[in-house]
Amino acid sequence: MTFSQTIDCILAITENPTEAGAQGWSISLAGDSDLEIVGISVDGTAAADEDEGGLRRGGFEKSELTEGEGNAGAISALILSFTEFVALPASGTATIAKVDIRCPFPEVDVTETKIVRYVDGLRGVGQPVDNVITHQNSGILPRTTTYEVALLGTDENAVTYDCNVDGVVNIADAVCLVDWLFIGGPAPGCRDAMEFNGDGRLNVADCISGLNYLFHGGPPPASGAGCQSYPDCDLQDVCGV
Repeated sequence: MTFSQTIDCILAITENPTEAGAQGWSISLAGDSDLEIVGISVDGTAAADEDEGGLRRGGFEKSELTEGEGNAGAISALILSFTEFVALPASGTATIAKVDIRCPFPEVDVTETKIVRYVDGLRGVGQPVDNVITHQNSGILPRTTTYEVALLGTDENAVTYDCNVDGVVNIADAVCLVDWLFIGGPAPGCRDAMEFNGDGRLNVADCISGLNYLFHGGPPPASGAGCQSYPDCDLQDVCGV
């Protein structure tokens, strides 16, 4: 199974005697050998264009993944404006990028810590990129921290009868299954988990079996309630660690 998550890159400004914060920056990140950075974006951050809720007024922005031996990761470079004085607040925190990570879960019952680090020198289409903050015409080397996540290996990856993958089993899941079977609605998050009665077929009988269990004291799902192991399904957040 695969663990995936979006993490925020946060710039914290402290002990700043001036009235303005950073006007630009470049960042360079890499993960553990078995942790893959699969995306980087400034959407929804302070680095986004002003029309999209950020602070950037034109300026420059380039975010990309990097590849190659010793060069795998992601970089982002940004200038908030070329023609106006635009800066982050003089103190506080701001999200400046969002990074998507992915890695395999460890073996069952094994706990592993995965790490993303700021590392200088990763190279995209341009020159190698270092971690630098621009403030009042000076390039400042920031104090960086790592992002760590502890993962516990599990083979339980999806909730039985949770068609809409909201972590709760209720009548909405029966409706979700009916919609998919007969009205062209969205597919269940894990089809195997919707096979309630264990007969190897996914059909209207599973809708009714699920409703009987929920409201009429009927038997529980054949594969067990809650998070169970469905090898052909992706890991659902509610079952992740």
